[in-house]
Amino acid sequence: MTQDRPMRTEERAVADFLRSLGLKTRPLPEHKKRKMPDLFATDEALNYLVEVKLKLASEEAERVRAAELEAGKIHESSTRLVTSKGIYDIVKHGVEQLWSPAAPEADLRLFAFLAGGREPETQLERMFSTFYGKVTLFDHEKRENVDCLYYTFSSFFSFREELDGVLVLGPGSTILWVNSLSPRADLLASSQLARSLGEKHVLDPRTLEEEGAIYVAEPWTGPGDPGGEQLLAVQAKYDRHHQLSPATFHAVRWEARVGEHDESEAED
Repeated sequence: MTQDRPMRTEERAVADFLRSLGLKTRPLPEHKKRKMPDLFATDEALNYLVEVKLKLASEEAERVRAAELEAGKIHESSTRLVTSKGIYDIVKHGVEQLWSPAAPEADLRLFAFLAGGREPETQLERMFSTFYGKVTLFDHEKRENVDCLYYTFSSFFSFREELDGVLVLGPGSTILWVNSLSPRADLLASSQLARSLGEKHVLDPRTLEEEGAIYVAEPWTGPGDPGGEQLLAVQAKYDRHHQLSPATFHAVRWEARVGEHDESEAED
């Protein structure tokens, strides 16, 4: 049994964006016994199921921030730009919705993430690390950083059979992250959705690796930290023996209340 429902604001934003690219979209009705994905979209050749998520700062973090600013204190927040269990749990539940037996048949299954709140760029960095298992490696000889995908635990590897990509609507730009481990990666990369977005707005690890822009490790299967074993494998693959070491980055933000306004300064 299904019943019609009103669209959430974030669902409408994604639906409108897909329509602007020439896709037809409609919200999927609620099912009384099963969770359903949010949107069904079609283009000239393919059907898509889309699960829409809005990523905001946690309520607890917002309460702490508000209390410190109200007390006249400087509020400091520091976020490690690494894989997030919280985001992974969101993905896990969303995948179950994308594969609901009550949902229509589809050629491709996608997440659509909208980054919101005060620090959308930080959210996008953590989402990217979570989906792609990204670790930044420092090359001691070249004196430069290079991102390595699938180096550590990644949602795209965990759900390689179930999830084909992520459409990210961030501040000022939209990008499609292709799950290069999906058996349907080529289908997504050549879809009307990808073509309409254009090359600059489609991130495919296979293309970036060919261009020498990133490293791509054999996906880490875990559990735990990949440690030296994965590092040795990447160094051997790219002939960078004893030249690479993992680097960790934090996004740090300071805020203080001045008069009636909050002022902030950010540092990566």
